[in-house]
Amino acid sequence: MYVVDAAKAGTGIAVTGDFSKPDDGLVDVFVLDIHNIRTLAAAVGRVVNLHTGMANQFIWRGQEVTIETEPDQPVWTDGEYYGRTPISLKVIPGALKVVVPA
Repeated sequence: MYVVDAAKAGTGIAVTGDFSKPDDGLVDVFVLDIHNIRTLAAAVGRVVNLHTGMANQFIWRGQEVTIETEPDQPVWTDGEYYGRTPISLKVIPGALKVVVPA
């Protein structure tokens, strides 16, 4: 599972493509199912920057997301170990103030 608020990760890979926008107040969730060849193909297509639209079939969006797994799974946020599932997250619009030069 890949949860983002903007399309590109630090690697430049955009699993959610043009779906994600950093200012829309939503997170985008891409669910990869190892038992479904279509999700694997969609993820590979995004990794090599193919924008076929197939990956969009496996993306969900929301302001609040809860992830529960059986058994529990490790959770990584921005490359750092955070803990284990279950986990909930909520978008708080305007919570981060950013200063940029004029």
